[in-house]
Amino acid sequence: MRLLTSLVAVALGAACARSDGLCHGDAQCAAGEVCNSKGQCNVPKASGGSYYAHPADSSGIPGQPPTGSVTAAGGTVDKLFFAVTGDTRPHNPDEIASYPKDQVGEIAKSMNAVGAQFVIDVGDHMFVTTGKASDAKAQMDLYMQAISVFPRTFFMTMGNHECNAPFCSSAGGDANLDAFLAALKPISTLPYYSFDVHTRHGLAVFVVAADNAWDDTASNWLDATLTRADTEAAYTIVVRHHPVEGTRLGDTDVIGVVFRHKYSLILSGHSHQYEHAWDGPTKGRAVVVGLGGANPYLTGFGTILEEDNGDLTFRLYDSTGAPTADLAWSVPPRN
Repeated sequence: MRLLTSLVAVALGAACARSDGLCHGDAQCAAGEVCNSKGQCNVPKASGGSYYAHPADSSGIPGQPPTGSVTAAGGTVDKLFFAVTGDTRPHNPDEIASYPKDQVGEIAKSMNAVGAQFVIDVGDHMFVTTGKASDAKAQMDLYMQAISVFPRTFFMTMGNHECNAPFCSSAGGDANLDAFLAALKPISTLPYYSFDVHTRHGLAVFVVAADNAWDDTASNWLDATLTRADTEAAYTIVVRHHPVEGTRLGDTDVIGVVFRHKYSLILSGHSHQYEHAWDGPTKGRAVVVGLGGANPYLTGFGTILEEDNGDLTFRLYDSTGAPTADLAWSVPPRN
């Protein structure tokens, strides 16, 4: 089992010095951080630090599975309970034989076991630099085979490796993007799209942006989609591959559009770890879950549950579906 204690130590304590990713004393952590009993560098609760995790009120799995269903076109549920992960690509370029199919399959199986209604995949399904359509299709096929153990919908996001150039036309023409769009076709013919889910607290609008197919058309679509959600939605959940906080932001024009609107959560990947901070511009509403296998030592997923009071609660799991109870946190419906 790949323990999430190691995962959290890497994600939260950048100053941890040991090769195993764990701290063994406060001296191995950054200033203001402590080394806790699990070998994690984090900020003590009393200091109000950015990485303190709210305690979980349960295992994270609803006592009774929420009713309803979500298809490629959206759906209606009693309350949301979905999973998120991303960065399922090989660690090194053009390695078809070492594609992390087993890790991706284990994660998909665990997502099904916890009862997730659907999955948000935050991008990077391949690592192909040859420009060959056959190589891109081979890696995308391995991904689709791996997630087939999850019997419901995977909503996929375009990552930077779904384009073999800095930017691609949303119409295709790049071998990597063409392979991705072929797999995405049951959901959308474009690399960006949205879908609606009706819940007990109102409408949830999911908005999936394509960072590396960004142009005026995509920008206008994103602005119009978020404008509709501003007035109609109880929840707006924005998905993009690159984070909106930190140093690996991708195209910041996308962020500028998003930040002009209301949002409940922003889900992303790109960094091959878990990241969540309370002191950034989103005030705790953005989370990075790049745990799909690109880093074979840090694999897992998160779930988002719509609570009875309307809050959205995030919980972290390892690839086997074991929850990490001390990494649960919640936010109110809208910012």
